[in-house]
Amino acid sequence: MTIDDTTQGGAAPLPPSVPTVPAAMGFRDPSKITRILTTILWASLALDCIAVLSGLLEYHLLQEMQSGAITGSDMNTAANADDSRQRLIGIGQVATYVVTVIVFGRWIYVLNANKIPLGASGLQFTPGWAVGWFFIPFANLWKPYQAMKELWLVSADPLHWQQQERGQLLPWWWFLWLLANILGQMSFRLSLHATDMSDFVAANVVSDLADSTSIALEIVAILLVGQITRMQLARRPAGGP
Repeated sequence: MTIDDTTQGGAAPLPPSVPTVPAAMGFRDPSKITRILTTILWASLALDCIAVLSGLLEYHLLQEMQSGAITGSDMNTAANADDSRQRLIGIGQVATYVVTVIVFGRWIYVLNANKIPLGASGLQFTPGWAVGWFFIPFANLWKPYQAMKELWLVSADPLHWQQQERGQLLPWWWFLWLLANILGQMSFRLSLHATDMSDFVAANVVSDLADSTSIALEIVAILLVGQITRMQLARRPAGGP
């Protein structure tokens, strides 16, 4: 029976029904992928903390070299040991970064695929493009943020997501993401073109800033993925996994 049917014959109209979240058709429990991603983010955070400490040791060594406190064979030995340590840490950071990108992309895809099973409509971003915009030059400066904002809003209230407000974590996450990438590129270019001691010192300082920013980014990312996952689980359709 519809509302219009009840008005016939002078009967009082029924109040509009409250929309309900649809059955769990296609909803995937994001708990497992969130645990994996969170573990990787913690590992990246720990490695970046080590990188910051190593960078401070390198800065101290560079200062001693500049002041002449260490010279000759001692300087060469210390420089070689520093290079080996920094290279090993750098390889670890690159490896964890690649793994993080892959798993984070998978997390974004899975949770975006849950938007329709949660009952959302009028969406702008598909699961594929929510990930794909990260790899499109220039557009990746704002499109991934918009996709994550839509994911947050839908996870908060799938049926009325357009009226929701984005969480405070989102702009911080995006700001730190952009800043970490900018500083990382600057550090790489400075190291690549360094020719004298002052150049190496400048590259070291920017590298430490990049690692410190990455630590903040990873903390915010851990909070962000945890919050979005909890919101989706709270809105999980009846009968869902």
